Amino acid sequence: TGTLQLTGGLLGPGSSCTFSVTLQVPANAVLGGVVTNTTSQVTGTLGNLQVTGDPASDDLQINYLTFTKAFDGPAVAAGSSTLTFTITNLNAGNAVTDISFSDDLGAVISGLMATGLPANDVCGTGSVLNGTSLLTLSGGNLLPGGSCSFGVTLLVPEAATAGIYPNTTSALSLGGLAVALPATADLEIIEPAIEIQKAPENQVILAGGTASFTITVVNTGDADLESVVVSDPLTPTCSNAIGTLSAGASASYGCTLPAVTTGFTNVATVTATAATGPVENSATAFVDVEVPVTCFTGPTATGTGDATLCFTGGGPACGFSDVQLIPVEGGPLSPPAGTAPKDFAFPHGLVTFVLTNCEPGFTAEFTLEVPDTLPDGTEYWKHGPTPDDPNPHWYVLPSIVSGNTVTFSITDGGLGDDDLSADGTSEDAGGPGAPIPPDPSVKSIPTLTTG
Repeated sequence: TGTLQLTGGLLGPGSSCTFSVTLQVPANAVLGGVVTNTTSQVTGTLGNLQVTGDPASDDLQINYLTFTKAFDGPAVAAGSSTLTFTITNLNAGNAVTDISFSDDLGAVISGLMATGLPANDVCGTGSVLNGTSLLTLSGGNLLPGGSCSFGVTLLVPEAATAGIYPNTTSALSLGGLAVALPATADLEIIEPAIEIQKAPENQVILAGGTASFTITVVNTGDADLESVVVSDPLTPTCSNAIGTLSAGASASYGCTLPAVTTGFTNVATVTATAATGPVENSATAFVDVEVPVTCFTGPTATGTGDATLCFTGGGPACGFSDVQLIPVEGGPLSPPAGTAPKDFAFPHGLVTFVLTNCEPGFTAEFTLEVPDTLPDGTEYWKHGPTPDDPNPHWYVLPSIVSGNTVTFSITDGGLGDDDLSADGTSEDAGGPGAPIPPDPSVKSIPTLTTG
């Protein structure tokens, strides 16, 4: 411990060896003092001969200045970082003057530069910190036991890439003589980033329906993110406080907006905080609303002109999925030939329609306008099953006939609904039938009686 000894060493012809040992400097060593350390002669045996070498000697200087540096945290390309230096005089009895050092920032990252310099009196009166890519401190001075700490803002070049970059100063000098080891710190460049996806990007829903989304947030950067929050003003259930996302991690969840009646463009924004500051991103999704068809106009099958069928009721998504104006017989959707009521004519043919996406059990109010005024006695005839007879047949649906307009109502699953099921759909085929007037050319045959 107090005396070092080497024994048993062996060297070949022309060879050498180097080794080191760590020494503990006692607490009572004189700060700033110089201690000379000299070994004994080196001895050995060459063949049978005793050989010797000169003693080795060196001076140990007891350092009385400490020199450190530190960055204030990770930085980003095109961002900034604060580098702080601290110098302390451990000698309580003597002041120090003419402190200096240099720091080659360009050797850390090409283009790394200091800003806001020169700065005066940073380490004692008369001291100056200067430079851009090469920092220099000159004229530093400290009182006995004193210290100084000063910072400089560094501008990180835009071309900087993520990584750890060691930064080492020159030795700390007094009057040109090195008195403390170089100060070293690592500059970390990070690339924080976040991505948000809102799926589907495009969707079409029926009026009154629900828009459904899946939100996925991914930390696509190389640094952990805190306070990750999704904001979605138009779809509040998509707003979410996620919290922390480590580099490469993701979070996904579903959300909905019910009772949508008009289309909209939805933007969800995610914000987060990295060690270097805030990051954010956004995603856009488009929702189109399909407005149901509630009115249909087309030419009658008999060529009398255009007829219009409209309805109300059934809920916001209820609409025609099919409407056709068909002849009483002979068409692919027409009732069987020869089954129409004998005493009624259908001058405008029939209309067949299907309602879908309606509320189960709904009642719809219909208005049918035909090209001409309907004769007295006109009734709305339908062909299909009824609750009391499941076989398709002709029957009269209660209606009001006025001028060229027929109004009637149909309840889902009730009379007039051909599927006879309260399932939110309704199928119907019918039309206004006018009574056929007697033929004036046909005379009645007198009845003969005997007296």
